[in-house]
Amino acid sequence: MVNLKSAWFVPLLAAAVLAYPAQEAKRFEKRDESFSTVPSQRFAIFAPKVVIISMFVSEQDVWLEPYCLKNNISIPGLSPLYPYIHCDSDYEVCQVTVGEGGFNAAATTAALVLNPLFDFTKTFFMIAGIAGINPYEGTIGSATFARFARFAVEALGEYPTSLYGTEVFELNADSDTAKIYRALYNYAPANQPSKAVKCDAAASEVWFTGSDLAESFGNFTALMTNGMGHYCATANEDNATLGALLRAALAKLVDFGRIVVMRTASNFDRSPPSTANDAVYGLLYANVGAFDTSLENLVLAGSPFVNDVIKNWEKYNDGRYAPKNYIGDIFGTLGGTPDFGPYGVAN
Repeated sequence: MVNLKSAWFVPLLAAAVLAYPAQEAKRFEKRDESFSTVPSQRFAIFAPKVVIISMFVSEQDVWLEPYCLKNNISIPGLSPLYPYIHCDSDYEVCQVTVGEGGFNAAATTAALVLNPLFDFTKTFFMIAGIAGINPYEGTIGSATFARFARFAVEALGEYPTSLYGTEVFELNADSDTAKIYRALYNYAPANQPSKAVKCDAAASEVWFTGSDLAESFGNFTALMTNGMGHYCATANEDNATLGALLRAALAKLVDFGRIVVMRTASNFDRSPPSTANDAVYGLLYANVGAFDTSLENLVLAGSPFVNDVIKNWEKYNDGRYAPKNYIGDIFGTLGGTPDFGPYGVAN
C-alpha cells in the first residue's frame, strides 16, 4: 500500500484539487446559449424495408426460419437477453426483440433507431406480439390490428399516447383445445373461429384479468378516444415502443406513418360465464390451448404485409399508401390536430 504521507506526488495532487474548482467554474460559466445536435444517416450501412418488433423469444423465433434471418448484428443498447438484430441476406427484412415490459421496450427501440449504422427513414415497423383479447370483440387465435394504442393507468385523467394506421389480413391456424375452450363462451365472437379483426389495444404494466377490469378498460378506451376506440387487445410494451418511435420521428429518423401494431390472441381477458366470471380460474387454471396458435398466426397474419412491402416497394415508397388520418401523440407533436384527447378537434 502506498504511504500518502511520504509520497512525492501529494503536493502536486493537492494543488490540482484546489485549482480544479476554479478552472471548472471558468470553463462552464453560464451563458445565454443553447446547443442541439442533428441526427444523420450519412454513414448508414443498412436500410431495412421492414423491421419486425417482438417482445420475447417465442415471438421472435417464429420469424427466423421463414425469412432466413441468419445475419446477426449487435449494437450498443440492445437487451442483454436479445443482443442481436436478425436480418435476411439482403438486409431488407430485419427482426429485433425488445424485451418484456415498457422500460425494456423503450430502451431497446431508442438504441435501435439512434444507431448510425441504420437508416430507418423509409422503414415499415411492425410490432408483432401475442395478447389477451376481449371476447366481445374477437376470439383466441385471432389477429388484431389497432388504430389506437392506449396506456392503462391508475389515474383516469391520463390520455392515450398514439394513433396510427393499420392493415388487415386473414389467417387460418387453430387448435382443437382452443375450439373446446371457445365453446365455454355462450356468445359471439368468442365462440367463433379465429379471424383478423380491426380493434384497439390497451397497454398495461400489470397483467390483468376479469370482467370488471376488462369492462373498465373498455369504457376508458372509448372515453379517451372520443368514442372512436374499441378496446379488444391487451398489451404491455406497445405504447413504450411507440413513444420511442415518435421521438425518432420528431428527429426525422423514422416515418411514424409506417407503423403497424398487430397482436394475436393467446387468451381471453376474462373467464367464461360458466365459471361465474372467476378471474382466478381464467388466470391460473384455464386450458386455453391458444398459445402456440397465436404464435403461428403472427406469421400467418403478418407475412402478407411483409411480403407485399418487399414485392411492391416502389408503390409503398411513393406515398400512395400514406395514412389519411391523424397520426401521432395527444399533443400533436408531429403536426396536425389530434381527433382525440382534450386538444382534439372534437373538443
